[in-house]
Amino acid sequence: METDSCIREDEKLDELFDGRIRIIQKKAGYRFSLDAILLAHFAARLPAASIIDLGTGSGIVPLILARKEETAKIVGVEVQPGLADMARRTIALNGLADRVSIVQDDMRELTRSYPQSSFDLVVSNPPYYPLDNGRINPDEEKAIARHEIKATVKDIIRVSNYLAASTGSVLIIFPAKRLIDLLTAFMASGLKPRALRRLGVQFEPDPEHLVHVRRQPGFIGEANEAEHGPRYGGVLIESCAKPVALTLKGPYDIGD
Repeated sequence: METDSCIREDEKLDELFDGRIRIIQKKAGYRFSLDAILLAHFAARLPAASIIDLGTGSGIVPLILARKEETAKIVGVEVQPGLADMARRTIALNGLADRVSIVQDDMRELTRSYPQSSFDLVVSNPPYYPLDNGRINPDEEKAIARHEIKATVKDIIRVSNYLAASTGSVLIIFPAKRLIDLLTAFMASGLKPRALRRLGVQFEPDPEHLVHVRRQPGFIGEANEAEHGPRYGGVLIESCAKPVALTLKGPYDIGD
């Protein structure tokens, strides 16, 4: 695909990893955050032949995972037509359209589109804020990305639980301060936490937003100070159905 022909007037082309990845983004408007790159970093440690990203936005997570998992088939789901179109053009620009597909759909309706247990790995960087928390951005794309306008955390966990294989994994970036909301969502989906264990991970500078959720037995969320800088922490949750691990970014008080 010719670069000039796939970029709109209100868009720009950004490069990551020394130009190995090129991504189309709005000059002003929704742009991916560092949390999406962190999510892809942790997800790349899990072997998976099939991956789905719920709320893919600009397609950054599938794009990174496709470069790291060279045989995986990846689906990015985005409810906003403009972002879905931009993500498709990014995928084509990087020559990955044979392995990565972008689907414009409401993630809450994916139970109608895919059989249960269709994916080895489900990832999501969902909206962080409930509708009654903070000012809603007047930019619609930003508002939907930041607030639970189109999907709540309960919706995301329910759909993730449906889509992930019984031996698969679910990884989610989510605010540590909303841990109770996340655990409530697990309970509602039939995943009953029975053990918590504090984990140490490293990063900087904003101590608020990273959560790593894993259903597969064991834990792969470890990192070291050389890779990630100052400290943030996490917990391991073992479910009666399938083990779930969480890595939380930010200060919080939870027993070992």
